[in-house]
Amino acid sequence: MTDLKRTEGLNRAAKILAESNGVSGKLSHVGPEDKTLQERLSDQGKWIGKIGECIGAQSTTGLDFVLNWLISDGIPSRADMH
Repeated sequence: MTDLKRTEGLNRAAKILAESNGVSGKLSHVGPEDKTLQERLSDQGKWIGKIGECIGAQSTTGLDFVLNWLISDGIPSRADMH
């Protein structure tokens, strides 16, 4: 099992997207300059392995987001999870 590690580069890439979404009012995985997650992470440093991105708009904390995600797992009407 691979450990998840939080880094300054990940924080910066997430902040860039959050600020972009806040200004535009959208919930998009495409950030400023039409950059994808891979491009935003590459701008912040070197990454290896698998990456993914979850956008939470109704949670106030990371724990709230994860709990909502786990509780709603398997609900067919939850179209935002693939």
